[in-house]
Formats: sequence, C-alpha cells, structure tokens
Amino acid sequence: MDASNYFLETGLSLLNYQHYSEALAALLKVPQASLRNEHEQKTLHMGIGSAYWGMEKYEEAIAEFRAASHLDPNDPEPYLSMAHVHKMTGTKAAEQSTLREAASVPVDCSGREEALGYLSQYEGNYEAALGHMRRAEQMAPAKGDIPWAIGNTLFLLKRYEEAAAAFERTLLFPAAKEDRSNQFADLGRTRLLLGQTEAAKEAFAEALRLFPETRSVFRVMLLHYRSTRQYGKALVLILNALRQRLKQSHEEDKA
Repeated sequence: MDASNYFLETGLSLLNYQHYSEALAALLKVPQASLRNEHEQKTLHMGIGSAYWGMEKYEEAIAEFRAASHLDPNDPEPYLSMAHVHKMTGTKAAEQSTLREAASVPVDCSGREEALGYLSQYEGNYEAALGHMRRAEQMAPAKGDIPWAIGNTLFLLKRYEEAAAAFERTLLFPAAKEDRSNQFADLGRTRLLLGQTEAAKEAFAEALRLFPETRSVFRVMLLHYRSTRQYGKALVLILNALRQRLKQSHEEDKA
C-alpha cells in the first residue's frame, strides 16, 4: 500500500469512530496529485468535509462538500451533506437550495429520493415525504439517517407507534454522539406521547448522558415534570443543567 492510500484509508477509518481531528490530520497528508481518478478525489473531499463537520468547522466542511460535488454533479450525496450542515447552522434557505440540487440529479438513487423527501416535508406534504423516504431506504438499507428521517415524518403524521419503531431501527446504525443523543430524544418524546413514561425517561436519560447540551431533551423533560407536578425532579433537572453550563464555562475559560 502506498502512502497516499494508507493515509486515505486511515483517515476514513478514524472517521467511523468519530475521531475527527485525527482523521483530518491523516486525510490532509494525502497528496491530491497521487490520487488516480475523480472518484478517489471526491472520496478525499467528502472525508475532509466530514471531519470538519464533526469538528464544527462548518464553512470548511461546506467548501469540501462543494468541491466533491464539482467532481461528480450526478452524485446527490455531497449536496445532502451540505444541506445537513446548513440545517445545523440554521441557514434554511441554503439548506433548501442544496436539497433542490440533490433532488435534480438525473439519476434514480437513494440520495435523490431522500432529498425529495426532505423537500416534501418542508412543503407540508408528509405523505409524499414518507413515500420518498421509504424508497430511499429500499435503495440504501445500510444508510442510518434514512430511518431517522422516516421516524420524524411518521411523527409529523402523528403515527407514533410506527415512528417509535423507526427511531428504534435508527439506533442499530453507527452515529456521531450528538446525532445519537438527538435520536434518543426523538424516541423519548414519541414514547411520552404514547403514554410510555418510563421508557421515555430512559431514552431521555441516555440522550443527556451522550450529549448533555441536547436542549430538546431538557425542554421536554421539564414540561413533563411540571405537568405531572414532580416539582422536585424539575428543580434537580434545572440545577444539573446549570452545573453543566458552569462546568463548561470554566473549562472554556481555562482553555
């Protein structure tokens, strides 16, 4: 194995374990001139973009995904990655624009169906969104973010039993810690609406354990404790959140 392939494969492997800074360091050592074709170049750009994304360097991530899209305009995956980053940064117009780019590729594939599903969600056409997402899952059964999208669409349709099953299926796939926390949060709020309070609390507890900054969990749990007059638990929840915030601020000051 030559050096370029070694660093490329090492970087991609590190990405799978969410070791983003180490992955980036390895991928940046790959000399682009040594890559044999556009597919390898696209793979490198997608890998570097994913590492930047995991490190919350969103502008750099988008630049790499855009570079990947130029190498293969018929692949919707770089556009989908850009859309996900735009969603995280709250730039809704940019997210929808890149979703439209993904949906316009002249290839029948899972990424195109996924993009059409997200766009249908934005239009409020949840039945159409569900149809697109189901087709995407059939085309790419190993892609873990699709059952998550299916679960959210079923939730919007108020089909909570099916939504919970989809969120449970999502947990079978690897995910970054923040994504996994949000998946547990989605499962928790669905269980809560189904009246499965203990199962909901277990899901919320796991979400907070994985990523204490998951605000959606905090809000739902606080509302639940208030509505059920469990004021002591609500106070503990607030105090724990304050402690976590103070600890984080102290660590940022030391850095």
